[in-house]
Amino acid sequence: MPTYTTHLGLAKPDAAQNNWTSLMNGNLDSIDSALAAASGASEHVVSYSSTPNFDLSQGNVQKILLTGNVSSSSVSNPSAGFYLFVIVQDATGGRTFTFPSSFRGTGSVSASDGTATANSYASQLFAYLPSTVRVRANA
Repeated sequence: MPTYTTHLGLAKPDAAQNNWTSLMNGNLDSIDSALAAASGASEHVVSYSSTPNFDLSQGNVQKILLTGNVSSSSVSNPSAGFYLFVIVQDATGGRTFTFPSSFRGTGSVSASDGTATANSYASQLFAYLPSTVRVRANA
């Protein structure tokens, strides 16, 4: 009976197992899926609004082209994992973006700090941990 890895759930064959074909094919599918998610294959482009909502069930990479200022933003449908937000300035530039108020440790996107140059990109990675997850600091 195989055991499984912690993070990707890859099957580890028993030492006496002779046929690894099905385990290897399943493992390669799992690795492929994880790499696709991490590489941005799940990018979701959000239409511009001064108050956009980012539906996190649509992808781990959330991207928006600013054609005006974003005064507030929100998210819906999060699940445990990492989300990359990519904020793109249009050809005019100088647009500001406000991350959702529930986010912690956000950077800024504004003309005053150089992240709002015309046609530039600003990005920030966030982790979502459901309230049921307990995090303990190392002592």
